[in-house]
Amino acid sequence: MIPIRFGTDEEFQRVRQLFLDHGFTDEEVSKRYEEGRNPFLPYGKPNHLPAESDAQEALIGLFLKSASTTREHLLALFGSQGVTSLERLGLLQTSADGRLQGSVRIRPMFELYIISDHWLPAEHRDQGFADDVVFPPDTKNALTYLPFLPLFPCQRYLEVCGGSGAAALIAAKNFAQHAYSFDITERSTAFAQFSSRLNGISNFTARQGDLYEPAGDLTFDRIAAHPPFVPVLDHTWTFHAGGQDGEQITRRLIQELPSYLAPGGRFYCRCLGSDREEGPMEVRLRRWLGAHQAEFDIALAVIQTLDPAGYVSTSLLRSQSGTEELSRWKQFFDRARIYRFLACMIVIQRRAEPRTVFTARREHGPYSGPQELEWLIQWETLRAKGEARQMVLHSKLKAGPVELTMRHTPGDGDWEMQGQVLSVKHPYRSSWEVEPWAAYLLPKPAGKMTGLDVYRHFVEQGALSPETPIEAFADALAELVSGGFLVPDTHPHPTPKKHPWNTGE
Repeated sequence: MIPIRFGTDEEFQRVRQLFLDHGFTDEEVSKRYEEGRNPFLPYGKPNHLPAESDAQEALIGLFLKSASTTREHLLALFGSQGVTSLERLGLLQTSADGRLQGSVRIRPMFELYIISDHWLPAEHRDQGFADDVVFPPDTKNALTYLPFLPLFPCQRYLEVCGGSGAAALIAAKNFAQHAYSFDITERSTAFAQFSSRLNGISNFTARQGDLYEPAGDLTFDRIAAHPPFVPVLDHTWTFHAGGQDGEQITRRLIQELPSYLAPGGRFYCRCLGSDREEGPMEVRLRRWLGAHQAEFDIALAVIQTLDPAGYVSTSLLRSQSGTEELSRWKQFFDRARIYRFLACMIVIQRRAEPRTVFTARREHGPYSGPQELEWLIQWETLRAKGEARQMVLHSKLKAGPVELTMRHTPGDGDWEMQGQVLSVKHPYRSSWEVEPWAAYLLPKPAGKMTGLDVYRHFVEQGALSPETPIEAFADALAELVSGGFLVPDTHPHPTPKKHPWNTGE
């Protein structure tokens, strides 16, 4: 049953104003709780709202904690018109003991009101979850997805596997000419459209259908997806199950992408992928693009690596499933030849003009996040266009946050150097075994020399043959920039910032 009802614009406006008047906003609600802590997930078992609760506490209890209270209490707080306005939109329902409670979860966030189903702790989900439950927009996984979506303007924006429609609602409110949210379930589609009405957003459309099916002939400048990606042997919930390898829906999203992503557009996807004996994740992504793969750049940012057996064992323990499933999982991993799961962000960019395309994979460091991903895409695009050469030759250069390690082994009466390794942790974690000239080069510019100055200095010092093409030298500098080892003043590193999904070194 879908509890919400689509009223008039005036009824939606009255409820929105009621929320604002009583401090039911992200800013005001957050003041009551510790910074960085989400007190609303999971909410646990339904409870009774204390009789002394004020209006703000009542709204938090009703719509974030599944609390119930008496009609008399709500009438005293909101008046008959306020209670009637909530009831006309189906936002209040009668509990088993005759009290009133919120029929849906309403999360104030990003200056929006986003509705979803009330949330349950893992141990209660089998009893309380329907297959089409609408996933909340503020779980830890969702909050490592939304910040990665860029806010620069676009004409048509699509969130596929939209669920609550949070990403598309943010886009419609802030930067997209029109935003769409597609989801396979009727419930999610209705919830997303209701949220747009509740927020007074008119440039938003929610449609029901399988992945891109509702698009028809439309193409989009930006597509975002947070698909179901949990590996499951048997189907669980629509928002949850990603097939046995967790990639079932992600794979289809990318295989069908060429028909819907406009030239110059980007696709963002937060998912679980895998490295396999047949190839690493980024190589497999490119294969999924099929005959169109020469039109697309791929950037893969690995947030966390997971051992398949350990990941599944932890999941089984958390869900209290029988250990007999472990043998079924082992058979599947052996058959699929998966040796590593990757919690990752994928960005696929369609080139706007004929050029070579790039594939880049990076491992998150302690401060990697959305700005670092944008930095990487912009630089790799400059390299693919051939513009990075001139940039490094005419920019002032300096070393990045780099460490140099020299590896020696005993030789004929002395230590013999076997290699030199450069390492950085920002913008991404990276190590590179380099020739001596590269290690010698890094500290030289010190922010005072251009790439051209460095080239001439090396030639004068005899460290570089004058026959070395300057283009080849510029390409080597550009690769050092890409790894984070060298920084041009025209493309500086993002300021390091701690993110909730980074747990340390």
